[in-house]
Amino acid sequence: MFFLGFNRFRSNTIYEFDDDKRMKLTTHAQAAVYKDNAWHLQNIVQTGFSEERAFTRSVDEAKWQSLLNPALLNVVVAESKFMPVWELYRYINFLKDNGRVSVKYEVVFWKKMLTPFVTLVMMLLAIPFVFGNGRSISMGQRVFSGVLVSAGFYLLNSLFGYLAQVYSMNSLLAVAFPGIFFLAVSMWLFRRVH
Repeated sequence: MFFLGFNRFRSNTIYEFDDDKRMKLTTHAQAAVYKDNAWHLQNIVQTGFSEERAFTRSVDEAKWQSLLNPALLNVVVAESKFMPVWELYRYINFLKDNGRVSVKYEVVFWKKMLTPFVTLVMMLLAIPFVFGNGRSISMGQRVFSGVLVSAGFYLLNSLFGYLAQVYSMNSLLAVAFPGIFFLAVSMWLFRRVH
């Protein structure tokens, strides 16, 4: 399949299978154009398979109804971290409806959804460093400690995102764990400072 735009392709092959996962038909089209909520295939060669024989036929033009549309192709081409939340949500549902693994996109979705919570946690975590015991620790040490904590959060957040993908963990729990952990750390630091 050669990509010419989100609504136009060249050299497409469509494979159709029966309920027993045996190929029953291949359709090769020289061009496909999406219009009126359907793909319009041009210069088609179809090869069908049955238990007795195989056959070939040529068709000039045909209409193909499919869930695959230019908006969905736009999502597939775009990197998940740059996709808006609603497109991620739609694409995750599409993957689930088609029996595909969606954990990678779920991790990105939940990271975006939990951004306000994580921001609040990091602000709470900064308070003990800024307003802590002023005489015992220099400002340089506080800044260095803050940078280390931020780097630790980033690494833990990335690690749990990858763990969710590799081990098919619950993506919401994997993404929320670093925020919850650092919320607990900030509460511990508050008690220690006061």
